[in-house]
Formats: sequence, C-alpha cells, structure tokens
Amino acid sequence: MAPPSLYQTVGLSAHFWQPGISGPNGTADNDYCTMTPKANWMRSLTREYTALSCTWKAIGGCWSASITFTDDRLAMEWWLQNAVGLSVEIVDEAQGVVWDGFVNELTLSLAGQAITRGPLTEIGNAVMIFYSPADTASDEPVGGAKDTLPTAWDGDSVGNYGVWYKTLTTGRATPVEAGQMVNLYLAERAEPGISRSIDLTGGAGDSQITLECAGWVQRLDWPVRIPRAGGAATANASDQIAAILALDRNQLWSDYSGIEANTLQVQNWTDDDRSAWSSIQAIMALGDAANQRWLFMVEPGLRPVYKAVPTTVAYHQSVMSRRQDITTPGGGRIMPWRVKAGEWVLTPDLLVGAITPATLREDPRAMFIEQITYSAPLGLSLQGGTADRIDQMMAWYGLDGE
Repeated sequence: MAPPSLYQTVGLSAHFWQPGISGPNGTADNDYCTMTPKANWMRSLTREYTALSCTWKAIGGCWSASITFTDDRLAMEWWLQNAVGLSVEIVDEAQGVVWDGFVNELTLSLAGQAITRGPLTEIGNAVMIFYSPADTASDEPVGGAKDTLPTAWDGDSVGNYGVWYKTLTTGRATPVEAGQMVNLYLAERAEPGISRSIDLTGGAGDSQITLECAGWVQRLDWPVRIPRAGGAATANASDQIAAILALDRNQLWSDYSGIEANTLQVQNWTDDDRSAWSSIQAIMALGDAANQRWLFMVEPGLRPVYKAVPTTVAYHQSVMSRRQDITTPGGGRIMPWRVKAGEWVLTPDLLVGAITPATLREDPRAMFIEQITYSAPLGLSLQGGTADRIDQMMAWYGLDGE
C-alpha cells in the first residue's frame, strides 16, 4: 500500500484561478484597471504536491507560500506558461481558506534543466519617472527642479497581470532622455523574466515544479498621491489607511470591516515618492494616542485588518506536553495552519507559582507572534518578541529614516 500523500495526511489543498482584468477606466493617467482575482477557476492541487509551506506576518498577514509537486509532461508545460499571476487559495478539510495570494514565481526542474519564470513583483507595466530637467541653454548644463512625465504603461502586460506600478528616479535629463528611460524599462520589465540553468552532474534527477507565492499585501506597490489642498490638514489614522487602499490601481479592496477606528491624527496628504505599503507602514508605526502598538495585515479574502496589538492571550504552548501542540487557553488543540500571527502565546507551565506581571510585555512566559511558518504536514515555527515599542517612538519623533 502506498504511503498517504500530504493532502491525505493534513487535508490541505491549493486552488488556482485566472484573474479577470478589465480597463483602463478612463482616468487621466490611464493607469487603472479592475481586477477580479477569482474570475476563472483553473486547477486544484491535492494529492500531487510533495511539499507545502506558508508564512504569515503580524505586519503583512498572508505573506508567502511555497508548493512543490510533480505532474505529467504536458501539465508541467501548462504550468510553465500559465502559472505566474494566477490567484491561489490554500484551504483546509472544511474548505476554510487559511492562506491566499498569487503565484509570484515558478521553477520547473526537468531532465537536468531548471527554468524559472518571475518573480511577478519585479515587473513594471505602469511607469513614471522623476528627473531634473536639463537647462541646455547655459554654457554648462544644470538640472532644474524635480519634474515628472505622464505615466507610461504597457496595455498587454496590464491585461495579463493587472497594474504593477514602478517609479524611476534619475538626475539631470531632458524630457526626451527621461522618456527613453521609461520606454526601455517597459520593454525590459513589462513581462516576468525567464532564467535557465542546466546541470547534468549525476543524471537528470526528478522532475518537479515549485510555485513561490506572495500574499496580496505585496501588491501594495502603487505611488500614493493625496493632495493637501482643499481638505483638512489631518485625518484619523484609520481613515487615512482606508483612503490609501481606495487608490489601488487594480481596485482590489472593498471590504474595510477589519479596519478598526484609530483617532490618532496624521497628516491628510501624501506624495508619490512613497508606495502605498510604505505609507501604510509609516502610519502604522505611529500607534495611537495611548502609545499602543498597531498592526496592519491582509487576511484571506482580501480583507485588510488594522488593529491594536491584543492585550489577551490567544494560545497556550506547554513545555511538558509530549505532543508540543498549540492549544487554546481552555486546552483545545489548534491545527498548525490555523495559528495566527499578531497574537500572544503563553507557556503556562513555566515559572509556576511566580508573581504574574501586570502586562504581557513584562511576562517572560509570553511571546508576541511576529511571524509564523507552517510546513506540511505538522511543522510549525513561531518567531516573536514582546511587542517592542521603540520603533513606534522613533516614528513619533520623525527618526524612522523616512
């Protein structure tokens, strides 16, 4: 009898869709589209995969996943041609989504050859450039004030992958030279790159495919432009994060129910030197008026979550347990792919009888989970700390390097 597959052992499967992309929607820069992540179902992986892992972060949420599997020759060629850019969900035996995102990179190992396509996050199909116009009338050309050109974009690439915005910066240049830089970038980076290697040492080896996937938070790459004129000088931190998400060039975000109210006042404007993700992290780093740390993550279903660090324990992990499971405080077992980052885990059978500190941050038995990596079938790695607030204080005083 053949040994059970990973799917049969843990019940996790991966499902893939081709996104639907329409647009542009007639905006001034012509760089918006409408992306529907699960427009057309394509394939599922169950018993085929030989390795599966997922990573979640307290700052970011669903962050990365890796799936390795074997397939027949024709199927492998299909994956090579079509996988990059597919939407992916990893679901459990109850069809609950535990991780979702998109295929960022593919590596096909076949008869001694390794062919890699991607990563998708490095392409640019909507490109703007900052440059200093060169004054060629003077004896020695000098650069003027910073200027930009209208966004240039590759419609075919946008139709395949949605808008991937990239901002270029150069020094002194004429508008023609700046335009040439943009055109070259589009020509070279509008499609996912392909690299190959051949190693015939030791024979052909096993054929397999590895999909490296990225969470939707890694699509927060567009430059943010919220004018200061015509409105209030400040806004609630939570409102500003929602306003940034609403500027998404792919219009992916609509469910803001996970954004909790934070009345900390932040500047009600941004400029397009910063990406959306950088802008959100800068707001998140400020915490709130009570000096509490806040988190931003994207949960399955493209649900952004902005909330304060919890003050209660979500999980227990016993040093005396032979199974070394993660449990609820009441003792109920939690499957490793269901443990969440951004929560507190406590070791209740450590320092038994010691005085309990006033806060979890002071309790040596408690760990705030900054990152989780799950590896099928039952591997789990938790990284964390005590929810340190030094970075938050640095951001308050403008010492965060931005």
